Amino acid sequence: MITRKWKSDLIVFVGGRPTSELLAELEKISSEINALATDGFNIAIADDSLKSNYYIFFGTGTEYAEKFPSQSNLVSSNWGLFSVFWNSQNELYSGQMYVDIMRANSTEQKHLLREEFTQSLGLAKDSPLYIESIFQSAWTATTEYAMIDNDLIRLIYHPDMSVGLNEEQVDKILKKILTNK
Repeated sequence: MITRKWKSDLIVFVGGRPTSELLAELEKISSEINALATDGFNIAIADDSLKSNYYIFFGTGTEYAEKFPSQSNLVSSNWGLFSVFWNSQNELYSGQMYVDIMRANSTEQKHLLREEFTQSLGLAKDSPLYIESIFQSAWTATTEYAMIDNDLIRLIYHPDMSVGLNEEQVDKILKKILTNK
């Protein structure tokens, strides 16, 4: 395990066919994350793709694969997915994701948006441990963060948490953060 996170702001451009409901959900998710991140990290929505470093596509998997051909082998078995890119210092600097608006119903779309977008923060692994978590490895329709999710976002975007750390280094910093609360 190596820690990775955005060291610059995440500037989102939305493409495809988003509904007003999905745009409102994206605003809600972004506000929640911005409130949890205490290291200066911020999410903003851009109306110009040239000013963004993250692209969210609402449409079909086929349409997404036309824009991002490297994802074409993944869209048939995924109703949502993300890709992020990092530099040699493990700082995330760009990414993209999609939510399939044809195969998923409204609640599932909101879930996929929250799950894939949140995992794009550098928290890419799923886990079977917490059924209520957005990181649950089994399929759920969770559309809210569980307490554990809030804690994970808060801790990865804490000013004392650096990028490029291994598990032992993360444990030391977590103990320091948690004992200084």
